[in-house]
Formats: sequence, C-alpha cells, structure tokens
Amino acid sequence: MESKKLALADDVTHAVCDLCEVVFNVKSDAQLRGVFGMTHEEMDAVIHKIIDALPDRILDRLYPNAME
Repeated sequence: MESKKLALADDVTHAVCDLCEVVFNVKSDAQLRGVFGMTHEEMDAVIHKIIDALPDRILDRLYPNAME
C-alpha cells in the first residue's frame, strides 16, 4: 500500500477509535469487540482493505505532499 493510502487508513482508524472511546466509552479490545464484533486489529485490517481499494486520484487532494 502506498504512503498516501497508509496515511489515510491510519487517520481513519484513529478517528474511529477516538469516536468509540467518546461515544461508547470503549477502553479495551474486548469492549471494541462488543460494539463492532471485531478486535482493533481486525477493524484496522478492514479499514486498510477499504482504503487500498480507493482510486489514487482521491488521495491526491487529501495528501498532496505525501511521498510515494
């Protein structure tokens, strides 16, 4: 996966985790599994697969200075 996609996937993962902590008071992997039915690692893998499938041109506007 190229650097722009990795950066976006990491940003999305962090945003989802932060949101879960605020909204659902999720503080552990077990609690995350209770909310989403998957662990943090599984959620991270799914987010990376989704982001990897996006066309590159979408990411050029979001991360114009990211190195390839």
